[in-house]
Amino acid sequence: MKLSKKVKISIITIFIFFSIFITNVLYNSWSLNPLAWSPPTISKLDGLLAENELLSTTKRIELNGWFGPEDIAIDNQGNLYCGVHISKTDFTDGRILKIDTSGKVTVFANSESWVTGMHFDSNQNLIAGDLERGLISIDQNGNIKTLASEDENGNKFLIPNDVDIASDGVIYFTNTSSKLNFSNKHIWKLLMEVRPDGGLYSYDPKTKRVKTLIDGTYFGNGVAVSQNDEFVLMVDLAKYRVRRYWLKGEKKELLIYL
Repeated sequence: MKLSKKVKISIITIFIFFSIFITNVLYNSWSLNPLAWSPPTISKLDGLLAENELLSTTKRIELNGWFGPEDIAIDNQGNLYCGVHISKTDFTDGRILKIDTSGKVTVFANSESWVTGMHFDSNQNLIAGDLERGLISIDQNGNIKTLASEDENGNKFLIPNDVDIASDGVIYFTNTSSKLNFSNKHIWKLLMEVRPDGGLYSYDPKTKRVKTLIDGTYFGNGVAVSQNDEFVLMVDLAKYRVRRYWLKGEKKELLIYL
C-alpha cells in the first residue's frame, strides 16, 4: 500500500520527536546518581483517605497573567496572598500578589523571585521562603527583610519551601536543597535521585538563630505545627511520607515517620 505524502510526513515527525525525547532522557540521566528505594504499599482509599468531591465547588482566581502559587496566606482582614512567577517555566522573576475580599488582585511586594511557602506572624508580617534570599519577612508596606539565608553550619537555603509558625513565634520551615539552585532540571534530579539534602529548621525571631531539626530530608516540602505546639509535621515528598518532630513532652526532639 502506497502511503500518502501527508502520512509520510506525520511518520517522520513522530520519529524525530521520539528520537529527541529519548536523547534528552539519556543525556539528563548521565548526571543522575540515585539511591535504591522501594516505594511503600499504597494505602486503601477509605476513611479519611476516601475519595470525595470537595474540590468540585472551587472557583478559579485569575492572577493577571502570573503563574504558579505554591502556597497561600490570609491576613487578619481576610485578604489572600500568594507568590507567583513570570511564566509556566520561567522562575527568574516573581511577585507576591494580594487578593482582597472583593476579589481585586494587586502586587503586594516586588520580590523579583518566586516566593513559595508563607504564613503571617502575630505582627502581621508575612514570613515566607524566597528562592533568592532564603527565609524572609515582609511588612505591611511590602518591604522585604532577609531573616536567614543559611543554617548554623553554613549550608545555604537554596530552595526554601514551606513555612509555619508556632504560638510562641518560633518559625518552622523546610529547605529542599543546600546543593542545587531551583530549576526544572534540578527539581527532577532531586526527585529521581531520592538523596537526603536540605532539612527541617526553626528560626527564633527573639534570638535570630537558626536550628537544624532534621538534617537531610528527601525533598522536604510542606510544614505544619500542631494546634497545641506539641509537634511539627513535615512532608518528605520523594519518599511519600510525613515525618513528625516532637517539640514537647517525653518525646521531645524525637523523629517519627507517619
